[in-house]
Amino acid sequence: MRHRSPLIPLLLFLAASLLAACDEKAKTSDHVPLTEEELGWFSPHHPTAVSKIVHGIPVELLSEQDVTMGNTTFLALYDAGKTLLGYARQIGDPLSCASGKCKAIRFFLLFDPGLDYTAVFHPAGKSGDFYKGVEGDPEADELFTQADREFLHSLLLDPPTKLLEAESADVIVDAVSTATYEDFWDVVVRQAAYTTYYVLRHMINSRDLMQGLVTE
Repeated sequence: MRHRSPLIPLLLFLAASLLAACDEKAKTSDHVPLTEEELGWFSPHHPTAVSKIVHGIPVELLSEQDVTMGNTTFLALYDAGKTLLGYARQIGDPLSCASGKCKAIRFFLLFDPGLDYTAVFHPAGKSGDFYKGVEGDPEADELFTQADREFLHSLLLDPPTKLLEAESADVIVDAVSTATYEDFWDVVVRQAAYTTYYVLRHMINSRDLMQGLVTE
């Protein structure tokens, strides 16, 4: 009688384990009702949204910071007829900066079904709202005004070329004085160059990630 090699069951087990690991890294949920909190967050932008599908992002596509901050999923939002309304990704960023005064931020980025950016907002009830510095007082900060939020939104809708081409925030802000270089005054929220730069990078990266994962 021929003896089967003990390697065969081992190889089959390893193959099954690898497939299971791949499935684990990028799970997609069934339709899940939005919570009351989520309905409050999304209703100004998607008043008919009632459910979501949670898409996991494979860990190999994420930065270490994304994993640490929990930026590991995105949501597909649907109405009662299960028509896709758009996508949402919540982002947390510690927002380190040269002055050391930057506050951590947390925000949602919204995209339409074609994955074009549509909105950015801070979720009510969460820490990490948008703050900016106060001119002449390096120890102070204050919340974004409505005008600041609208300007940030306009920059994300149509990112200026010089902001897109900036390889890092160091190109925009003097690391010693922490002042924004004059060439960038018109393309960042005043006294919030780091926030502007990193929100833009997260928008672009999120869109690229989702384009590679969405199959609808």
